[in-house]
Amino acid sequence: MLSSLTSTFCPSFPPRRYLTLPINTSRNNHLREHRRALRFHTRKSSLPIRLLALHWSIADKPPAEVHRICAERVQSRGVHHQTLRADPGASGAEVEAERGTEGTLQPSLPSQSKSYEDVIWTFIKTAEELGDGEVDAVVEIEVGEGLEAAVRRAVAGCVDVLGVEWPSEERIVEALEVVRGYVPAMTVGGKSKPDGPVKNKDRKKDRKKDRAAGESAGEKNFTPRYYAVVVEMDLENVLDEKLAALGGDAGAQAALTWQKLKAAGRVTKRPHITIVHQKSMPKGAGLWNMCAALHALEGPPLLFRATLGTLVWNERVMALTVDRVEVVHKEDEVGEWRGKVPRLARDLLEKIDEEGIGNSLHVTVGTLRESVPAIEGKDLVEAFRKVDGIFGGASGGFALGGCLNLDELVVDGRIRGLMR
Repeated sequence: MLSSLTSTFCPSFPPRRYLTLPINTSRNNHLREHRRALRFHTRKSSLPIRLLALHWSIADKPPAEVHRICAERVQSRGVHHQTLRADPGASGAEVEAERGTEGTLQPSLPSQSKSYEDVIWTFIKTAEELGDGEVDAVVEIEVGEGLEAAVRRAVAGCVDVLGVEWPSEERIVEALEVVRGYVPAMTVGGKSKPDGPVKNKDRKKDRKKDRAAGESAGEKNFTPRYYAVVVEMDLENVLDEKLAALGGDAGAQAALTWQKLKAAGRVTKRPHITIVHQKSMPKGAGLWNMCAALHALEGPPLLFRATLGTLVWNERVMALTVDRVEVVHKEDEVGEWRGKVPRLARDLLEKIDEEGIGNSLHVTVGTLRESVPAIEGKDLVEAFRKVDGIFGGASGGFALGGCLNLDELVVDGRIRGLMR
């Protein structure tokens, strides 16, 4: 994920005094073919042109964390983008969710459409990291940095690479205000928007207006197949480190299965703990309603902390047991929602206990073959619980393979509605 600047200069000038004309070419450039096209077009120019990239690398962060950061930024800017805009969501007053009559989905749930999140996931899953030689210079920017920190880092990089004078503090502040107040001249629906900055109160009015009218570029009827706690962890890095540090027969067997998973490209890209599936309806309607309310919030905080205990596997699937789930935010840490969101999150955990599904909670690490359904991860964990971790036999006709204690791996996550 990067933004490109083309820098045109005349090398006959003395060093650091050449003519520099920055041209912003920010566009879809997460694929190598996009960057090759940009390089091809610059080479056709009669002027010597260099490519300077502002590079937000996502390779060193869990995909779920990158997704959350990007989604929160889309929500924060509201309608102020030509195409990628947040769907209308729930306000703080709409958070309440009733358990309702068993088997009945509540008709008053807030809008659940999160089509923009699917777009972000597509970018993350298909993005190709910037390679050597694709651009002439790179300014690295951290994905998690706030706007001001990112702008200042970009300024420092441009000053260093282009040899221009450092702008005054007033100019930097002015640039930040322009960015915060940006409004596209035209949006997807053909609506005209004013050029230039707008005040924050006007931006909030626009967001409320869009929510009330149900107008959003990507809005559609959204019905997830299941709800899950999407956890922010990089499975490959975590398990590589854990298995490298463990020895013994169990460690060797786990490492062998793990290497097979990686070689087949079958490691789960979006680790999650499934809470309720469509197939559990109508019995699971109470869980479904609570999850739907949490999913529908605009930018919900990280509410859940899960402790993963044991790695289990057989010749078909590998999974991680979930030994404990808790709510991690205090009531005064969730802004406008106050105590409603944490209370709803705690109610969800109570409902999980009532339903008796705690022993089934798991993270599917991956399946060894495409023909193996991911639900076998749940079956494997349930079988492990029934035999108290004694492997090598079968439970309920389900073959067990091996297990390895990972000494409590702690991860954070939030409820999302997922399609696959």
